[in-house]
Amino acid sequence: MGLSEPNAGSDLASVETIARRDGDDYVINGVKRYTSGAHYSDYLWCVARTDPNAPKHRGISMIAVPLQAAGVEVRPLLDLQGDHHFNYVYLNDVRVPISNRVGEENRGWYVNAQTMDYERSGGAHIGSSRRLVDQAVRWVRDHPQHPLSDGDRGRLADIVTMNSVAWLLGYRVAWMRSEGLFPNHEASMVKLLTAHIRQAVPNLLLHIMGPAGLAADAEGWGIDYLESASATVGQGTSEIQRNVIATRGLGLPRG
Repeated sequence: MGLSEPNAGSDLASVETIARRDGDDYVINGVKRYTSGAHYSDYLWCVARTDPNAPKHRGISMIAVPLQAAGVEVRPLLDLQGDHHFNYVYLNDVRVPISNRVGEENRGWYVNAQTMDYERSGGAHIGSSRRLVDQAVRWVRDHPQHPLSDGDRGRLADIVTMNSVAWLLGYRVAWMRSEGLFPNHEASMVKLLTAHIRQAVPNLLLHIMGPAGLAADAEGWGIDYLESASATVGQGTSEIQRNVIATRGLGLPRG
């Protein structure tokens, strides 16, 4: 997913990567970052500006860029655990056939928006959140030597309830897809809830366990804690999701 750039994160419409027409090709120049899996993928799903003079959300096209093409350089970007999942992708005069464009020229923003809606509402988010919550509840039951305070019980109950709401939203999204509808603010609701759960669960467990929770053999909660840092950033920050819910779900005016 060649979306984010050094100067275009959550404000994705600020992309600076340029795709210039030259005969039957686009010549692409720019930098993408936080590109998941680029070191083993075949194509980059690249958002590029094809009309620099168009308004912010116009003039953008979606182009499938072969990662083995001349002028493409992939550099690793390590996360908090030292793992290699993300990458920088440098595009220097990369020639790509115009036939690799996905959708209409200068209307790639709408292609990408629909793609992001599907990604945000994906079953993977809901399934992983439910698994995380179930693991947390089992851990609490199996470790009576770590009794919960009333406040911690309330926090755990809130998380379990939130997880149930996310699960039901997942059914709603699946129904919408079966009816040929596109989840929009519903997708943002799923993303917002599951991102909060991914951060709340390891935070609560480490609070209960204390410093021992960061140990490598401590049920993996320390790893979950480090991974949770990205939960409210990837695929659009929680602030972006709230804006989508407010404007498209509740009909509130833009601020």
